[in-house]
Amino acid sequence: MDPERRSKTLVQLLRETTMADRTVIVSIVDETWASPSGSILDLFLESFHVGQGTKPLLNHLLIVALDTKAFQYCNSIHPHCFYLTNPPQKYTSKKPLLIPHLKYKFLQELIELGYNFVSTDADVMWLRNPFLQINPSKELTIACDFNSALPSMSNKVDEGFFYMKSNAVTMEYFKYWDMARFLYPHYQNQSLCEATVSEDTILGIIELRVEYLDVARFGGFCQQVNNMEEICTMRSNCCENIENKVHDLKLLLDDWRNFTSPSPERTSLKGSFFTWRAPEKCKVITKKFLK
Repeated sequence: MDPERRSKTLVQLLRETTMADRTVIVSIVDETWASPSGSILDLFLESFHVGQGTKPLLNHLLIVALDTKAFQYCNSIHPHCFYLTNPPQKYTSKKPLLIPHLKYKFLQELIELGYNFVSTDADVMWLRNPFLQINPSKELTIACDFNSALPSMSNKVDEGFFYMKSNAVTMEYFKYWDMARFLYPHYQNQSLCEATVSEDTILGIIELRVEYLDVARFGGFCQQVNNMEEICTMRSNCCENIENKVHDLKLLLDDWRNFTSPSPERTSLKGSFFTWRAPEKCKVITKKFLK
């Protein structure tokens, strides 16, 4: 059967996945990240199963597929999958710059439908419940690394995780988003982290209230985050090669299982013995950025 015909409507899926406060978790993937045999999507879902207090959150996770193969694979492993069948332009993997545009247009639709959301990249491992760290009174709560030694990335590294509240302010933000892409030439290439501290963007104009998450709890491979006692999410950023991402994310989840093992001898060593082995293969990519 045509996957488009099997796809539930967005409204149906939002009703299935929403929390009591009308919040959903959203991750967007294509076939390069969502395929059989140990893909990034597999590891993403696995992290919810091995994380502390994260497994119930799978009921609120909506995975958005950009192509048929990703949608078909998502349907085989997760109950809440949406096929983005009518993007503004036909998506192809050869047009990577379209992905932020498609993502923002989809998130805009959620806001207009009255849903708050957590946007999470699929290469972000959920190790503890991050909702305990989110401030629902602010329009935007975001994980950024402002201390990263990455000059080529303007010292504003996106950790692939943010919460946005649906209200008049965020509706106004998306209303002017398309216009801002033309008014500010580099706006469409900025990460949301960069946009929040840039003086020439609409975020300041519309007075969007922003809360920044602690990088010690919401980390990534760009910086070494060693405190397993506090970590909530970890992203394989500074690692452009998918094979390297998969390798190091597997290491990360193995280390997390060892850390959370209930055996008495391991418990006595926590905080001093346990450290991340990852990034391992991604270190090569990280050094390239650090030059």
